[in-house]
Amino acid sequence: MRMNKFSVVWIALVALPCHAQVTASGANWGGIKVSFDARIEPSPNPATDPAVLRQLQHDIHGGVIVDQLVHRYWQDPNQKTYLAYDLSVEPGPNPRFLEVRIAPLSLTPQQMVNHGFPQTWTRLSLPKYPVIPQVQVGDTVALDLMVNASTGQKLVDYLTLRRTGSTTPARPHDFSLADAGLYVNRPRITVNQRLVPATAHSDGGISGPIVWLYLQGVGRFVLSLLPKPEFGLKGTGEVSGNVLTFHDGADTYRIECSGQIAPGPGLYNIYVFHDRGWRPVGMDANEPFILGSAPLEALIRK
Repeated sequence: MRMNKFSVVWIALVALPCHAQVTASGANWGGIKVSFDARIEPSPNPATDPAVLRQLQHDIHGGVIVDQLVHRYWQDPNQKTYLAYDLSVEPGPNPRFLEVRIAPLSLTPQQMVNHGFPQTWTRLSLPKYPVIPQVQVGDTVALDLMVNASTGQKLVDYLTLRRTGSTTPARPHDFSLADAGLYVNRPRITVNQRLVPATAHSDGGISGPIVWLYLQGVGRFVLSLLPKPEFGLKGTGEVSGNVLTFHDGADTYRIECSGQIAPGPGLYNIYVFHDRGWRPVGMDANEPFILGSAPLEALIRK
């Protein structure tokens, strides 16, 4: 695996987020997906004062939103700030290579309200939005996003390019922590065997421990492989291979993807939370279908 290093250093006094991973693909990416893996570097010294360690490691939630574009973000409720950028993967001048483009977040502050970012929060920007050329499938791009001026530690987002793939399947069993998250790629959704038109030609994808999807007129569904009763998730479905089904009242939802949804062969239980009142706002108000991934704490208020 090759490693491309492209530094974008941003000075800030906020604490840095803990390790978290999510995967996404955008429309017209030609079967390419990107795995995001944010890390603190260097890791805190075990001898660090416990109070300082807690400040360094307090949780800053990160995730991805996929509509017409792929939006990567982190939020820090303690500081009432968030950092975000848009990502695209495009063919390079040489057909053997791809270009990774980092661009300013195109979602407005009003749109971000529905993703858990109050308009009173401060949106932080990268000082540069680079185009990273000559990237191949299997390569990892290391993007330095911020540095804690008091400790010298920095937040690095590792972007690894992969190809979407598939495999297949037996009795449902609860997901274990040894497994990974859901991967919903190019989903085609039917409700009671009727195709949702907005998903007929969907090209994007998302992956993470928690995945959510919004359907116009229905609201937002939060999906998990792990039972989380404290968040109100209910075991109403199952997933095997590239097909996920769940029930909501009298309705049956079927999500068929271009590749395997769960991380391994078998039949897994799916736990669902339906937020009927959730609606996108601003320029996304008329968006019929949106995908995303974020921690449950950011999606469901207990």
